[in-house]
Amino acid sequence: MNLLWYKQPAAVWEGALPLGNGRFGAMIFGGVKQETLQINDITLWSGGPTDGGDRPDAYTYLEEIRRLVREKDFAAAQEMIVAHFTGIKDDTYYGSHTTMGEIGITMHHAAEYADYRRSLSLDSAIADTAYTVDGVRYTREHFISAPAQTFVSRFTADAAGAITMTVSYARPCCDVSVEGQDIVVRGKADENGDMHFCVRIRAVLRGGSIAPSADGCALVITGADEVQLLIAGGTDYIPDQSRQYKREDPEMMVRFTLDALYPDYAVLKAAHIADYRALFERTVLHLAGPSHDELPTDERICAFNERGGDIGLVTLYYQFGRYLLICSSREDNMLPANLQGLWNKEMKAPWNADYHSNINLQMNYWPAGPTGLISCMEPLCKYIEGLVENGRKTARAYYNAEGWMSGMNNNPFGYTSPGAGAPWGQFSVAGAWLCTHLYEYYAFTQDKAILERIYPVIRENVLFSLTTLIEDENGYLVTSPSASPENVYRTEDGLQGWVCEGATMDLEIIYETFRELLLLGEVRGGDEEFLAQVKAAMARLRPLRIGAAGQLQEWSGDWDLLAPERNHRHVSHMFGLHPGTMITPEETPELIAAAKKTLELRGDDGTGWSLAWKINFQARLGDGEHAYRHIERILRYAGGSEGQFNYATGGGTYANLFDAHPPFQIDGNFGATAGITELLLQSHRVYDANSFVLYLLPALPAAFADGSVRGLCARGAFTVHMTWHSGKLVDAQIVSGAGRRCVVRGDYTVLCHDVPVTCVTADDGLTAFDTVIGETYTLIPRG
Repeated sequence: MNLLWYKQPAAVWEGALPLGNGRFGAMIFGGVKQETLQINDITLWSGGPTDGGDRPDAYTYLEEIRRLVREKDFAAAQEMIVAHFTGIKDDTYYGSHTTMGEIGITMHHAAEYADYRRSLSLDSAIADTAYTVDGVRYTREHFISAPAQTFVSRFTADAAGAITMTVSYARPCCDVSVEGQDIVVRGKADENGDMHFCVRIRAVLRGGSIAPSADGCALVITGADEVQLLIAGGTDYIPDQSRQYKREDPEMMVRFTLDALYPDYAVLKAAHIADYRALFERTVLHLAGPSHDELPTDERICAFNERGGDIGLVTLYYQFGRYLLICSSREDNMLPANLQGLWNKEMKAPWNADYHSNINLQMNYWPAGPTGLISCMEPLCKYIEGLVENGRKTARAYYNAEGWMSGMNNNPFGYTSPGAGAPWGQFSVAGAWLCTHLYEYYAFTQDKAILERIYPVIRENVLFSLTTLIEDENGYLVTSPSASPENVYRTEDGLQGWVCEGATMDLEIIYETFRELLLLGEVRGGDEEFLAQVKAAMARLRPLRIGAAGQLQEWSGDWDLLAPERNHRHVSHMFGLHPGTMITPEETPELIAAAKKTLELRGDDGTGWSLAWKINFQARLGDGEHAYRHIERILRYAGGSEGQFNYATGGGTYANLFDAHPPFQIDGNFGATAGITELLLQSHRVYDANSFVLYLLPALPAAFADGSVRGLCARGAFTVHMTWHSGKLVDAQIVSGAGRRCVVRGDYTVLCHDVPVTCVTADDGLTAFDTVIGETYTLIPRG
């Protein structure tokens, strides 16, 4: 049952229930006498555009920094980097995602309530609250409609004239007034910011009366049978650098949104459900086994921690990740999902709720392709395209190089400079990692229009890599200066540092972008001279190194066992295993062994998103049991139902299923959903430029022994349905979306319309067959 439910109102924000239509979001607390609807717009940011993030003369220090690194004078190199090679970050222009305020609803109940229940249906994206006061049953329904671009809240009672309530609004830096039956809010993101926003809250009554409060800032509703609150909001942000990211004042747009509505609740609700389900119902997962739907969700998490045995909770958590992506990243979004998706109660969010591009933004989109939500990738792709112009300036300022780059933290205003601190700020391949998502967009869709759109962006980033790679002492190509995100080493001499030549993650990411550009070039044709340069450089990248303990080295030196934090949350040098393709059992068994050793040394614990990444690692290693242990860890209860938190065990899950980094970061939710998918289906291995190898049930844990799934997606534009029993595939149906050759690991009989299909079974255990667009192919395992 795809339902979160509770027996009490949310005591804290981490217990409230999230709604969203991609752009506009809300957190529903479910209070009885005092309800709170905390709202957000994904574009509401403090700060603004600036040319001041780069150090324009940074490149003049580059050669000296590289010399110091080459001579292993790491301390001097780091001192120079901090002084001259970091970005200049000032919060007055960098900014933060910020709340759009709180709508307060005071219910004038004279007695205490009973029979309370609140819930969130993932099947309809509707939150509801119900309770009884003095024998009257009160109900509320809330949803945020993408078709109507409106937040709709409906209050009803089973007795006539029973609804008396006051509606108010609160937030700093704004003016609030009442116009007729509307509360109108006009405000700025913060006292220093230049971004303006508007919110309009319209009350539509059946029965009763409405009047402004004595102070003229709230609506007082008396004796109504039913109340609808229609809420619209917007900002003057537009993702257009040529317009300084600013469009017309949003007030007219917000008013028009409400004026254009046909305020029939049944019509609005039906349109919302149909629109939402067109995305959510693409993937349906069923895992056989106990499902304790009878328990409230907060109690259910605690029970799972104590005794396990609730596979239904795992399925709910899986679908909740998909729900959050639909709610925070619709195709027409101006911005992608940020560190908190789009939900944020603060004027200045933790880590600004910005776009951390050293894993967090990327992890947000790992489930998009595999779980049938590839259209939700569009905002990320538009965002990456919007970084290119400033990224060229940053590349020139720091490397005097062609192409474009990005540092590890970005905002809505094209900020591409390196981070302002160390070691976290030194990550010149953030833009390259983002480019791998452009490739994924094409790989899952096989859309030639997308290919033509993304090719120049990836090409220009690859050009940056080509012009900034240098030879090491053995003639291999490496990056310099380089660091492994947010981690530090200790050398044999006792020096604690972070800079080196060619940190492993840098080389893995560059390898991936080179490989992907070559594949795209083969499909597209042309550009032979440049692609030949890429191929030659790819062959000269320094090979990955295995340390004395048998681990994959994180840095250029064998310092992993000396590192101050051997269990560091970032396991960046494992990028080549996941999400990359450089480390595979078929092609690099020695690196697979090193990867296993690395994870053993790193340990199984971590923050929320780190645990999610480890699910994916173990899935790629084919170890479903170990992956499931990480699923159990990420579902550790972090609190939120009674206002108390438990962070003693590290990362986990709040009462509302939000990921506890801690605090809340949404990437853990998305990463875990992606990891569970990787246990069921993988398609990262390339067969040729137009084909990928599909792995059906590659790492099924015993807890998933019986089940079925419909609507998973594989690269090559294939949709996959599967049924399995006792850990073995019964059959699979593969729908061809692009008419590509389908290659599947294993030996299968393949049927189309019950007619055998000609297959080629290779010595390496692969079954390959040609497909026709729109046709369904049934695979039955042999033996």
